[in-house]
Amino acid sequence: MSFVTATNRLLFSNRLFFTAFVLIAMAGLALGESAALSASYRQMILSATAGVCVTLAFAALVLELLERAERLERQARELADVGEALRESEARLLDFALTSSDWFWETDSDHRLTYASDGIRSLGFNPESCVGRTHWELDLDAESGAEKWRDHVATLERREVFRDVVYTSLDDQRSRRNICISGRPVFDPSGQFHGYRGTARDVTEKLAAEYKLHDAMRAAERANVAKSNFLANMNHELRTPLNAILGFSEMLSLGTVGSLQPRIRDYVEVIHKSARHLLDVVSDVLDFATIEAGKIELLEEEFHPSTIINTCVEIVSGQAQARGLKIAIETSDADLPAIRGDERRLRQVLLNPLSNAIKFSHSGGVIMVRALQLASGAFAFQVQDHGPGMTAEEMAIALERFGQVDAGLERRHEGTGLGLPLARSLIELHGGALQIDSEKGRGTTVTVTLPPERVIPKASSPVDAAQRVAARA
Repeated sequence: MSFVTATNRLLFSNRLFFTAFVLIAMAGLALGESAALSASYRQMILSATAGVCVTLAFAALVLELLERAERLERQARELADVGEALRESEARLLDFALTSSDWFWETDSDHRLTYASDGIRSLGFNPESCVGRTHWELDLDAESGAEKWRDHVATLERREVFRDVVYTSLDDQRSRRNICISGRPVFDPSGQFHGYRGTARDVTEKLAAEYKLHDAMRAAERANVAKSNFLANMNHELRTPLNAILGFSEMLSLGTVGSLQPRIRDYVEVIHKSARHLLDVVSDVLDFATIEAGKIELLEEEFHPSTIINTCVEIVSGQAQARGLKIAIETSDADLPAIRGDERRLRQVLLNPLSNAIKFSHSGGVIMVRALQLASGAFAFQVQDHGPGMTAEEMAIALERFGQVDAGLERRHEGTGLGLPLARSLIELHGGALQIDSEKGRGTTVTVTLPPERVIPKASSPVDAAQRVAARA
């Protein structure tokens, strides 16, 4: 509080002081009217009292004026601070607006441009040539984009905010420019619509880059489809000579065409083993290509899951014995329902996790194979080993095409990295899924799940079985 304000409130806003002042003035007037005093004394007292009253009244007026002047000065400083804050805010908003847009525009209630900022000149446009025209009148492709503009006009008539409407226009150098506009309606205090106000950006280079990217993606997709179609069509041409090599090398190895020297027989066995490995690799690649090309067809049939399990275990049993491993089947045939699908493809799916379990398990270990119906009605095959296990990152690599967890120049295990991805693709064709649960140092469990609609409910009686057969027919 200033000295003037404090003095003014003390002298003229304090009720006690004001009451004392009134009493003094009344006492002076009473003495001025007293008959005991001479006329000259009475005159002097009245004059002094009047002078004091006038002086105090003038002082009160001056102090009040000074206080009001101080108040006005303080308000002026506050207004100056507010003005500075507003200028800073305006500058900040302008920076944001200029960063997010190239120029600003306004339209009237008929959607014709009434203002275009000077920023439009940097894009090769003259503001005067745009004023008085609508955005769709500036569009070179308005006829082909008539539906787009009908939707836009409907948005304007509903007085809604719009964003990122793109059109093509010619600048003053007759070059095509892609303009992206956004706007919001403007109303006066009474709610009367006055037009739109918004921003515009030049997106010519951005759209050109997007078009190039889309063209490149389409070209890559066409090349990928062509590659897949080529490999799918090469199925016969690649497998036939390999089968011939396998057949003739096996005949030579078995001595069908006559006995061979031991050294030559060893060479023939190497040829046979190499051709078998090459055929497996080619088969995986061709199967993937066939799936990508959408040319694979499932041969649907009903069968018991134990047939797949027994066949797969029989196929890999030799490898398991060679590595000192045991394969245990935890399945009761009586508890399992029949399933429907492509038996050969599902056998191919189950063989992959079985082969991986044998490949990565330590000697003396046990590999568990299970088949069970889940509570959801789905059916699952499981292969569990107690090998080295995998981390989450390694599991992601194992499910990638050509992904190799045991990669590098010092690889200890053969493989192309297509087995698990191919198995997953084949089970997904059946509407199922492949899941890996693993922990480093604690082994791996691979679960292959078929959906409930591929599970055939067990018939409770011959009548039920006959009805089920009739329904399928």
